[in-house]
Amino acid sequence: QIVRISLLSNQTVDVPSLIIQGTNRYGSQFQTQFMQSLAMACKRGNRTDLAAKFLQQNLTTATGDTWIKTIWSLAKIQSGSGDHASAANSYWTCAQNKSQPQRFRAFALIHYALELICAKKPDLIEQAAPQLQTALTQIQDYEVLLDVARQLRYGHFQQTRTFAENAYQRGKQLALQAFDNAGHPSVAANIAFKFSRRAFDFRRTDDIIATWTRLDSTKQLWLWSKNLDYWNWQELILRAYMVGGQTDQAQNFGSALFNDPATPPDALPALGATWLTFRQQQKDFAGLYSAAERVAQAAPGNEKTAISYYWLALRAWKRGNAAQTTDYAQRMLLALGKDCVLYWKSNYQAAAYCLKAGLNLSQIPAYSSVSPKKLTEQLSSIQDDLAA
Repeated sequence: QIVRISLLSNQTVDVPSLIIQGTNRYGSQFQTQFMQSLAMACKRGNRTDLAAKFLQQNLTTATGDTWIKTIWSLAKIQSGSGDHASAANSYWTCAQNKSQPQRFRAFALIHYALELICAKKPDLIEQAAPQLQTALTQIQDYEVLLDVARQLRYGHFQQTRTFAENAYQRGKQLALQAFDNAGHPSVAANIAFKFSRRAFDFRRTDDIIATWTRLDSTKQLWLWSKNLDYWNWQELILRAYMVGGQTDQAQNFGSALFNDPATPPDALPALGATWLTFRQQQKDFAGLYSAAERVAQAAPGNEKTAISYYWLALRAWKRGNAAQTTDYAQRMLLALGKDCVLYWKSNYQAAAYCLKAGLNLSQIPAYSSVSPKKLTEQLSSIQDDLAA
């Protein structure tokens, strides 16, 4: 703590002396642990250069768990500073250390590939292909495999896309096995949701739909619960029908969910956001506004209810009711909250300011903190929705 606070205060710290003091007090067998801990204190003190220096020194003498922590910490620092080639080299060193657990070495190989992607060195990925393929087969956690698949998918190299597909297929197999073996509905729903979310990254809409259609009615009833994982999974199935162009199935599946009185109020905003999009695509604006009203009444403070408020604000604008438009715009902002870093939230935040200002950008106060470019884009989007 002293090292971290001192560095944050731009004070000079004699770290080597502290390492010597600790070694003299507790014994040389703890020297590598002291150096590892002090390196992490330097990192937290925003001196990653010092942290990297001490970690590299530590690698020459550290063994066992301390060596693992040291090499992994160094790789993360190198990656965070943009030195992906060095980070890849550190992860490769991890992977080649046969004294370490096989699972640890497998993860190191995966990170090695990801760093090579960032370093734009596909030739080295090609060379490590056999080991990478072996590493994928050694990972038994479906979540890890699907996360790795997602990262590899965006590698922009054919070799990494092949690995991504292999990881996805293996992750899918393990996820479905875990789902079938789950002894509780909430556990099963959680697995189905996590798999379906990653399947969407690969645009495998048929795989998502099959998580539901492969089940008989008894199993489907067994799975029903108020757990939000279940409803988030159901929303992904509805979205998969829509993206896959299965309009009739989307209509039947979505209306059964959205119009069911038993659907929990806190499940409606996310489900409703997708259902509103479908109603818009079908040009069913009466159904769209009706659905928006139901969501607004059921979950007025949910952040995704801002999407329903948006459509209700547009309806009020079309009716010439400026006061009601402003009211719904204000409700949008309250529902979204102050943290609008996420892309969809920043879009609706900008739309809310546009609506609150009567679609006159010059009337938007400077404190809105939304960029003029974003406001202009959302004003254009609003005008398109009004014209639909």
